[in-house]
Amino acid sequence: MAVREAVTARDHTAETRPELDQLTADAYWTLFIDALHHGLFNQTNEAISGACRYGRRIPFRVKVSLLKIFLHLAGTKATYALLRRRYLPD
Repeated sequence: MAVREAVTARDHTAETRPELDQLTADAYWTLFIDALHHGLFNQTNEAISGACRYGRRIPFRVKVSLLKIFLHLAGTKATYALLRRRYLPD
């Protein structure tokens, strides 16, 4: 919910700043990891789409875009297994 409010506030500002976009994308990334940990596909899909939309750093965008494709092709369980060692707690 807080991420959606941040996006709404970001959309209502007169100027777009890449720093704010990347912070919003990082918040979506955190939400993606949390939703993936809990196995919520709809929330996972929304979060990864938001991270793709607002990410500004090239390596971040590549990572998120590839994970979005992998999520749609393989599903949440395979994506969880792929990211478990690096991003998810035991």
